Amino acid sequence: MKKYSHDYTKAAEAESLLYRVTRLMANECYDAALERVNEARELLQTYLNGDNMVEDSDVYDGWCKSYEVEKELGRKL
Repeated sequence: MKKYSHDYTKAAEAESLLYRVTRLMANECYDAALERVNEARELLQTYLNGDNMVEDSDVYDGWCKSYEVEKELGRKL
């Protein structure tokens, strides 16, 4: 049975972009800041529209898909 964990990569990338926005705004680079804001929004929309699960056999507190557990147990949960 496969184990899964949550992938926060896109959320972390969006957070990094938003930090860059603060630096750009501090230097009055508003056009570049707006571009980074839009990039961050796209990343967050992609993140929110996905399940963000990654197979991770080396995780302590991951999870398994219910249909895989049911298959392993031979019955419905």
